[in-house]
Amino acid sequence: MLITSVQTLSTVLLYVGTALFLALGLDPLVSFLERRGFHRWAALLITFAGVLAVFAGIVLMVVPIIVSQVTQVITQVQKLVEAAINQEWDPVVAAKDWLHEIFPLLKVDEVFDWIVDWYATLDLGKIGQSVGEGVVGLGAGIIAATTGAIIVLILT
Repeated sequence: MLITSVQTLSTVLLYVGTALFLALGLDPLVSFLERRGFHRWAALLITFAGVLAVFAGIVLMVVPIIVSQVTQVITQVQKLVEAAINQEWDPVVAAKDWLHEIFPLLKVDEVFDWIVDWYATLDLGKIGQSVGEGVVGLGAGIIAATTGAIIVLILT
């Protein structure tokens, strides 16, 4: 419980520190706008709108790239699975051929025998549980990052 409390406190302090850093970095811009005749509240509003615009721009640049790459991976996996199901492509033979081509001195058949023995000892339940925990952890990380960004924007 103590470790969890320290981790939570460190996260909060990180958010506050980041917001303070941004606020100190943006203060000269606010002062510049004030010297140009804007009221303090208007200068703050313009600066905050600019920060939001930059943040939104970064998100709008990164998210489509990630979505595109994930879509490409899913499409490629679907094609490979369909080809394997239709017996147009054998992944084991393809892997063996690739290994023979890239590593001509490697005893590929011995490697595959070792892999088959290793695969027989796997506990697929534990692997599935680990994958599930990883997916949940990834989702939690995305939510935490989004929440952190919103908190930093608000505190700034």
